[in-house]
Amino acid sequence: MGTSTATIFMADFASSLRMKDAARLPRILVLDADDRSSAATALIGRDAVADLVRRERALVHLLDGLMTGVELSLGDYVATRTPPPSEGRRIRLAPLDVIVSEQASSLDRDERH
Repeated sequence: MGTSTATIFMADFASSLRMKDAARLPRILVLDADDRSSAATALIGRDAVADLVRRERALVHLLDGLMTGVELSLGDYVATRTPPPSEGRRIRLAPLDVIVSEQASSLDRDERH
């Protein structure tokens, strides 16, 4: 089993857990550091990943901003998967937050630093 597959399964499992306070859902953040963004694509969809990359809101852009001291908002780099309601599902999944990677910018960043 690959790391992206394991990440997806663990994130979905964690999102199904209940906290001691039944009203609280767990908070899960998936940092997809794989240049292909396989886990992010599976969790939030190709269009959402492409939108974050197009707007330069991938992990590499977040790291560049942090390294150069740019003031930024973490929320701008996070996409949230809110699972649709399902009558057949007995356990409600919590939303998942995802930060994607982007291959071309990652390679450029490696060359610069």
